[in-house]
Amino acid sequence: MGDALLQRVVAVINDHVPPEALFARYGGEEFAIIYPLADEQTLKQLGTKIVNIVFAEQFEHIQHPKKVATISVGGYTMTTKDSFTSVKQLINVSDERLYVAKNN
Repeated sequence: MGDALLQRVVAVINDHVPPEALFARYGGEEFAIIYPLADEQTLKQLGTKIVNIVFAEQFEHIQHPKKVATISVGGYTMTTKDSFTSVKQLINVSDERLYVAKNN
């Protein structure tokens, strides 16, 4: 059931990711959308849209308190002011934002 649910959620998200963005699996139930040249507002709008679209589908999830699947979205917009010395630093910041979203 978990794999089937994940596939359905991914299909819905994939239908709404802009063509210039890359949507990829990052880990077990974590995904990344790499959206070059998108500003923070655009990313917030995309994230909100995806959360709402997945919720509107009302995918059954018997272990969730509301019995439907939900998703959390977190992100980071990198600017020229950032001084990351590795990709890992960027991933860590993005991951921190995701967990803030999950906890909220």
